[in-house]
Amino acid sequence: MNLDWQLEFVDVCYGATLVSEARSLDPVLKLVVDHVGAAAGILQRMDPRGPTVEGIASWGLHEQFLTEYVADFAHDDPWLTLFLSHDLEWGRAASTGAEIDIRPVLNTRYYNELWARWGLGHTSGTFVRDDVGRLLNLGLPRAADAGPLPRQHYADVSFATQHLLRTVAIQQRMSLLQERSERRQSVLDRLDFGLIILGTHGQIRVTNRCSEGLFKSGTLLSRNGQLHFSDTELDARIRHELRLSRSLASTVVLNPPDPFLIRNAEGKRWVTYVLPWRNSAMDAWALLFFDENNRKRSPTMALSILGHLTLSETAVLEWMLQGSTVREIANQRCTGFETVRSQVKSVLHKLGLHTQSELQRLAARFSPPFAERERP
Repeated sequence: MNLDWQLEFVDVCYGATLVSEARSLDPVLKLVVDHVGAAAGILQRMDPRGPTVEGIASWGLHEQFLTEYVADFAHDDPWLTLFLSHDLEWGRAASTGAEIDIRPVLNTRYYNELWARWGLGHTSGTFVRDDVGRLLNLGLPRAADAGPLPRQHYADVSFATQHLLRTVAIQQRMSLLQERSERRQSVLDRLDFGLIILGTHGQIRVTNRCSEGLFKSGTLLSRNGQLHFSDTELDARIRHELRLSRSLASTVVLNPPDPFLIRNAEGKRWVTYVLPWRNSAMDAWALLFFDENNRKRSPTMALSILGHLTLSETAVLEWMLQGSTVREIANQRCTGFETVRSQVKSVLHKLGLHTQSELQRLAARFSPPFAERERP
């Protein structure tokens, strides 16, 4: 085992995870080609939607190597739960059970070079069936042609294969997260009210186009990534009430400030709400800015976004805000009682609430009048 080479390989893999383009894998595979000259094969699961990878296949390797591979790496990666399959036409395989799209690997020029070092061409179409009837496209040199992998390369091959699949998996996940983020931002920018999500210490996490207009007008300020109001007295009060300056800030209690009015540079007034916002990653505060003259002002869309509600849950939320009971909602929506009860529980859970009365109190804060709450 070559520790210096493995450290270099991990470093290159780390760099590749920061870029989701296929060519970023070239230096990763080049290291394998230059150092090892051959690698364990990659096992592809074929389904009607396209090729995905569920694991690592090896050919011409002793069973002891695969057993050691499972023992060495199964505990390192939560998603890499390995097991031995005895159903392949030749050789043994270690399968992850996690689907990874490795087309970025197949599209690099170094992939075929792995096989060329052994004087072999890349062969596809070696199909066998696994125990659930799906096809396995091994896509590898035939076992009889490949011969055994030199034993001195066992450790580096298994190391490289593991990290290569991990790198591709990270790239795929980052690309998906970026797409989701872009879709979410597109939705937020179409809202007719401003939205800012703050971390528990006042860090600006999310904004939309409407709220960015308040920054441009000078009504809101960003200092070192933290939100501030241009009205210094209001700013001090809000930061105190939200405990943004404390080291142990928390949004556990449901007693944020009452709605208040702010003005932009043109004298336009915005009704401002502060709501607790939670997801699996963090507790935070959400600030909503409604044009005072907007007659469509309603908490439904805001709460739907903040709670990541589905369309059916949003429809149930509207009835809940009107004070309807579960049975009344079920009758109005012509839906089963148990289904609606489950949706009501889901809405409350996603909004960090326990009872419908808490939701009612939260929604009541969206009601006028606001004039007496405006800062002088």
